[in-house]
Amino acid sequence: MKTIYIDHNILVYLVETQNKEEDEALANILESQGITFLCSLWNLAETSNGKNYNQSLNLAKFLDNIKPQWILERLNIQEEEVKNFIYSNYYKIEYEPVSPIRSYLSEVFSYMASDSVLIGTTAEKIVGSWLRNPSYMDEINQVKKNTPKALSTLQKAKKRGHYNAKLMEVVDRLRFSKLIPTLSYDSSPISEDEKKDILEFLMTKRKVLRKNSPCLAVEGVISDFRVSNPKRKPEEQDAIDLQHSVPALAYADYFVTNDRFLRSGAEFVKKHRSLDSLKITNNISEVYSDFNSTDV
Repeated sequence: MKTIYIDHNILVYLVETQNKEEDEALANILESQGITFLCSLWNLAETSNGKNYNQSLNLAKFLDNIKPQWILERLNIQEEEVKNFIYSNYYKIEYEPVSPIRSYLSEVFSYMASDSVLIGTTAEKIVGSWLRNPSYMDEINQVKKNTPKALSTLQKAKKRGHYNAKLMEVVDRLRFSKLIPTLSYDSSPISEDEKKDILEFLMTKRKVLRKNSPCLAVEGVISDFRVSNPKRKPEEQDAIDLQHSVPALAYADYFVTNDRFLRSGAEFVKKHRSLDSLKITNNISEVYSDFNSTDV
């Protein structure tokens, strides 16, 4: 099954703009076999951050109507990738990886240890709940607020030559330590001493780990891109763009966005990760045309 990840700006365009070519492509995709839309909780988060209640609900209803597949949240995917690598290479057991793409929205919430989301929940129900309780967005909005300063600091570090292999080793050590599972392959707790051993193992296998962990690898590349231009002024939206792009570029077949900077980052990832099959575009009519040509 081919998957099409749509950025929030594309979602808004499809709902609020009449474009015959895009509308026909949308209808054809929904009727086609072998291709489907792919969304994430970040589509819902951006929809819930809208200032117009009815507009937000209309966007959510549209998502329900196109019946997308749902991709797990970025950190949940990376946790599964690292778990798979540890089980397979540290413990040396056969382990069936978890698919990051799920059929139901409730499955995505289940990986976040949420016990408040019922089976069969919908985008409209979730967005409606978040709109009625704006405090749910407080943590996300705080991260957005802090992002420009954090990226500016890294831009300066790179310009001064401090954004180097030594710094990346520190960053990797911190990142990997947070992704080590709490349970071993036999469901027994992993002790703190063994976690330290596993972390050292991961540090010695960083290249192999990334080669086998698409989401983890994509984040490393796109993080480099985000600080590569010292003249660019970081924006709060950069925080959400990271959440959208990392899982989508790692696992989707098509990435559709009308954001120039986000698209440039996607092209950068495609080049440096040799993702030859990944298609990046700003409209779904091009997606449908490509799908038709490759499906013949």
